[in-house]
Amino acid sequence: MEHFNLIVIGGDAAGMSAASQARRKNKEMSIAVFDKGEYVSYAACGTPYLIAGDVQNSDELLAIDVDEFINKRKIIIKKHSEVTEVNFNEKKIIVNTQNSISEYTYDKLVIATGAFPFVPPITGVENPRSFVLRNLKDAIIIKDYLDDQKPKSAVLIGGGLINLELSEAFTRNNINTTIIEKMPSVASNMSPEIQKIINDKLHQQGVSVITDADISEIIYHNNKINLKGSMSEIESDFAVISIGVRPNTAFLKNSPLKFHKSGAIIIDEKSRTNIPDVFAAGDCADSHYRQAVEEYLKKAAERP
Repeated sequence: MEHFNLIVIGGDAAGMSAASQARRKNKEMSIAVFDKGEYVSYAACGTPYLIAGDVQNSDELLAIDVDEFINKRKIIIKKHSEVTEVNFNEKKIIVNTQNSISEYTYDKLVIATGAFPFVPPITGVENPRSFVLRNLKDAIIIKDYLDDQKPKSAVLIGGGLINLELSEAFTRNNINTTIIEKMPSVASNMSPEIQKIINDKLHQQGVSVITDADISEIIYHNNKINLKGSMSEIESDFAVISIGVRPNTAFLKNSPLKFHKSGAIIIDEKSRTNIPDVFAAGDCADSHYRQAVEEYLKKAAERP
């Protein structure tokens, strides 16, 4: 059983930053990063620009090449390696690497597994023409679809930042785009003034916006989809679903870790969890400052 001084679960921004900072602090410690995907250390915010065509090659979104981590920073990178279980008492992780199970032990552990897209339980939502955009692999899948199929229409389910960026990417590629939003406005977490600016811009770009709308069913037929719900039925070549994310912590559900009601791991101001030598960071972890605000509001509400 191989042992590392530090194991990091998750190879995106938080995980790779933690591994790199640990190496700066200690040149001798052994460090390994485990990620279930194919890509690590990439610019996730740049994925809409890959789809739009501003970024010509997905490799341009890689912040640091894997070889640099391995050869220069002496950080072991294990891709396609999903951590399925953590034994905190024995300081051990169980890893599934392409159907091969291995165990590793650690002195300290950083959990940086991020979040996954929430896909609502809409009838027919799982079909070949409904996509999500959370990581670089998702972006490549959408980009390949656009290049191969040359679609003429798209529906974006959800009016948050990702789909707003995608609406620009699609309209620039002459794709007739519709946004369907459950709330009264897109960008619902922003001020009314900003919402108006965004809605005006969408109108200028020719994007159709349908608000206060619920989708009850998606029918896939002849390489097209039909969306049914509270709005009029809409036919489209494809859809992208982006209505929020959930912390990727399900594999830790039965562990002694403490979680926020959202499923995020509770941490303190130094990213420490309730378990010694275990830290968490990124989208899988709760915000310490949000906890402080919630506690303040709770106490304020209890005052006479």
